[in-house]
Amino acid sequence: MTVRKEMLKDNYEQIDEYITRFVKEPSIKQILVVKSDGTIAVAADKKIEGTLFSSLFPQELMEQNEISLFDDKEGNIRIAAPIMGLDTKLGLLVMIYKDDKL
Repeated sequence: MTVRKEMLKDNYEQIDEYITRFVKEPSIKQILVVKSDGTIAVAADKKIEGTLFSSLFPQELMEQNEISLFDDKEGNIRIAAPIMGLDTKLGLLVMIYKDDKL
């Protein structure tokens, strides 16, 4: 909800602050916010900011309008959640984490 509010204001600096705080959790491996045009706007890994989402992840995730959850080859859990505006899709939030307790 907070990311959506900040995206509506084009306040990506605030989103970056949220992500920076959140990735300090030991199980969080990556968080990124993707604009509707497919560009990674904010990421915990600053090297991928500005790149196309489809160059790193399956493009189908950008086209989904519901939350998806799946495992990757490294045993991480990936969550992709669309960020919806009032009448358009603003982008996508992706979080990758590994729960070593499982």
